[in-house]
Amino acid sequence: MKSYQMVFGLLFLVIVLSSVLWGGLPLGYYFDAPSALIVFFGGFFASIFSHGFGGIIEAYRTAIRGGDEIDEQILIRSRAVFVGLHRNFMFLGLFGIVIGSISLLGFFSNINEGGLASGTATMLITLFYGFIGSLLLVFPFLSRIESMMPKAG
Repeated sequence: MKSYQMVFGLLFLVIVLSSVLWGGLPLGYYFDAPSALIVFFGGFFASIFSHGFGGIIEAYRTAIRGGDEIDEQILIRSRAVFVGLHRNFMFLGLFGIVIGSISLLGFFSNINEGGLASGTATMLITLFYGFIGSLLLVFPFLSRIESMMPKAG
């Protein structure tokens, strides 16, 4: 990646982190280990199942190194990895909403003692991790791969 791309990537992170901090809640409210495990580990493991560990490494290596001499088939495979990762992160984020909803509904029906705050937090934090995973670990690399692919037409 070029240095200006890294600078804008860091600026993006600063803007996102600043907006979270200005929201008024302590930063700790945005971290939840079960949600992170569901989204990040689940997302990467599902992608490894689909593309193999070597395919994941090849996709990130291709996106980071770039260059004009990259084979079109490698670009197509790399794009498929990042599209798959995005789908996995977002699907598992939505899966967290389902888990949190079940917990929340269990609280209302006196089945679960977890409480209103716990279920709601799981719902939202897991989806939040899905978005963060896609924004930080997929879209920059997917965009880079797509920019290197030959233009149609």
